[in-house]
Amino acid sequence: MLRRPAFTLIELLVVIAIIAVLIALLLPAVQGARESARRAQCVNNLKQFGLAFANYESTNRVYPFARGGYYANTPWYGRWSAHAMLLPQIEQGPLSNTINFALPPSLPDMGVDMMGDVILPALAVPANSTATMARVAGFLCPSDYTQNAWPGANGYVVNQGGWMYDSTGNAESVGPFSDRSAVRAASVTDGLSQTAFASERLLGSGIPRKDLSGWYMYMKSPMPTSADQTATVCQTMTSKMIWYNQTGGIWASGELANTAYNHIGPPNGRSCAIMDGGQMMAPWSGDSANLPWYMQVPPSSAHPGGVNVLIGDGSVRFVRETVAAPTWRSLGSRAGGEVISADAY
Repeated sequence: MLRRPAFTLIELLVVIAIIAVLIALLLPAVQGARESARRAQCVNNLKQFGLAFANYESTNRVYPFARGGYYANTPWYGRWSAHAMLLPQIEQGPLSNTINFALPPSLPDMGVDMMGDVILPALAVPANSTATMARVAGFLCPSDYTQNAWPGANGYVVNQGGWMYDSTGNAESVGPFSDRSAVRAASVTDGLSQTAFASERLLGSGIPRKDLSGWYMYMKSPMPTSADQTATVCQTMTSKMIWYNQTGGIWASGELANTAYNHIGPPNGRSCAIMDGGQMMAPWSGDSANLPWYMQVPPSSAHPGGVNVLIGDGSVRFVRETVAAPTWRSLGSRAGGEVISADAY
């Protein structure tokens, strides 16, 4: 009877090593394919925003505001967002019908400082608590940290454009969306194909000072007088305070970082708020106690190297985080008269 030759120990180890090498080569390809699928879904979500903006403007003759609805004795972050206005246009009419817009949104504790103390207290509005904490799949990018997210978390932000954020109508804003804005398509004189409308914003992993979901707050005097100065201060000063959003901005809250961004700093860059050095924390609960704030709040994403940006014509472009500052700011302007080359970003 013939004996079948058996594997020697060396041959077995060689086979195991070959299999390990093949797995090591295959895994990046599988992960890359998964990320491509997630990114495609993210692009599709932004395209749905584009359709919603167009339908909203067609119905109401204006685009939605980035921040609106003012209520007595309510913190500044208790304002409705563009997302809340767009619910009927993204097949969320039943959710929209449950909201009482005569009252502010109901919001959880949204931020902590570097000591772990809450600095953005909860806003309890029982009539709106169920609606504003509802999870809307179209507001979340599947590449993001969705497993840590609040039910009402949001991963997409609209373009506020400008570098100064105040409570008097955002006179310095040059984007299509701002505080109580009512911009028409005809007011986007740079052209819809030359103007950013929305992008991404990381939810955050919940780990302090690790990701791009939070921002730095600076107290400084004198205040910046331009976008360039705002960017320089944000990039070079030592922070006085750090807060980050534990698990993402809430889609109902019309605030920078929650549902809006601007075009001062580059994609995936540092976010900050610069305030007068003589101001104190206490008045922040008012609408105008210590405003304006000078803001740099860029978009951010989990996609390597940049972010997806919705253009006003409904297309979505991937903008590199190395984009030149003049190009990036021109893309954020709706009526600046700039000319942007198609291959500039």
